[in-house]
Amino acid sequence: MKTFSFLILFTFLMNITYAQYSNCERWSLGANFTITNPIEEMKDNGFRINYGATFNLLYKLNPRASKVNFHIGARMTGGAAIGERDNLTLEDPLGASARSSVYNTLLDFHFLGRIVLNPYKKIQPYFDIFGGARLVGANQDIRLTRRISDYDRKTSDRIVQSGNGAWGTGVGALVRLNRNVFFDIGTNWTQSETQKFVDMNTVSIDNDVVQYDVVSSFSNSVGVHIGFHFIFDCTPQSEKSKWKNTKDSNNSQAKRKVKKKKPRTKKTNKPSSQKN
Repeated sequence: MKTFSFLILFTFLMNITYAQYSNCERWSLGANFTITNPIEEMKDNGFRINYGATFNLLYKLNPRASKVNFHIGARMTGGAAIGERDNLTLEDPLGASARSSVYNTLLDFHFLGRIVLNPYKKIQPYFDIFGGARLVGANQDIRLTRRISDYDRKTSDRIVQSGNGAWGTGVGALVRLNRNVFFDIGTNWTQSETQKFVDMNTVSIDNDVVQYDVVSSFSNSVGVHIGFHFIFDCTPQSEKSKWKNTKDSNNSQAKRKVKKKKPRTKKTNKPSSQKN
C-alpha cells in the first residue's frame, strides 16, 4: 500500500506540473471511494468485499465539442478486503498475546477511454472502456496487545501475490457543482484471469498457529464508486486579475457615463397672420 500511495502522489504531482505548461484545461483528476464486489469464482473461493480508493487522470481530446467529449487516460484502484481476525498467544516473545489479521488485497492499473455526453449540461452521463493489469494477494498482520521492549508492535507478512491482465466496461454520471468540480458516481464490471489469494472461509487457529488455504481463481468483479472529479483551471492569476480589473474599469466607465441630450432649437410662438 505504501507503493500504491507513492504512485498516486507521483501521478498527482506530475499532472499538476504538466498542466501548468501544456493545455491544462484538457486535464482532469478524479478521486473516489470504491467498493469492489467479487463475483462468480472469486466470490465462491472466499474473496470478500474490497474497500479502497480510485484515482483517474484523464485528457480531453475534443474540448470544444458541444454534444460528446472523448477522453483518454489512466485509472488506479487499490484497497483491502474484509478479512479474519483472531486472538492468539505468541511463542516469541514467549506467552505474549496478540491479534492476528489475515486479509486479501487488490490493485488495478488500467488505461481508460471515456465518452462523456452533454459536456456543458449539469448532469453528464459517461461510458468507460478499460484494460490493463490486476494484482491480487494476501497479507497477515500480527499486532501485540501491549508494547514489549525490543519487539515491533506490529508486523506484516505477504502470504501470496499474483498478477494478470484485466479489462472491462463502466457507466456513470458527472454532476456539475461549479466550473471546475463535479460529483462523480458510477459502476464498472472487470474481468481478469487466474489470480492467487487466501480463501477467507478456511482461516482458523490451531494451537495458536494461523492456518489457511491459498487458492487460484478467476478474479471477476463488479465495482461502484462515489467521489469528485476536478478540472484544472489553467488561467494564470495575472490574467484573472487583468480580466477582473478590465471588467471593473469598464463597469466604472459605464456608471460614470452621462447620457448627452440631443441639441434642439428653441421653440418660439409665431405671430398669427391676419387677413385684411
